Amino acid sequence: MTNILTFNTKRQYSEHGQRIAAVRHNARVYFYDVDRGVYGLTNKDIDLTQSAIMIAYDYNDYRSEYLHDLLDVLRKAADAM
Repeated sequence: MTNILTFNTKRQYSEHGQRIAAVRHNARVYFYDVDRGVYGLTNKDIDLTQSAIMIAYDYNDYRSEYLHDLLDVLRKAADAM
């Protein structure tokens, strides 16, 4: 899988901060917050950037959707940070 974006917001949700991995899925972005156990698919097409993802996340502009194969890949990417 290509173009996985990983970043750490430094919010103190765990001893590691808040690690997030994201990837484009069809016309939207699928993300996983490994430290809070939150995952979702954005409700609309957004840029694959930290700022765009965090705006969607913070404003709940996503739906929790369990995409097993993608979630496993993102979990591994976020854990590796």
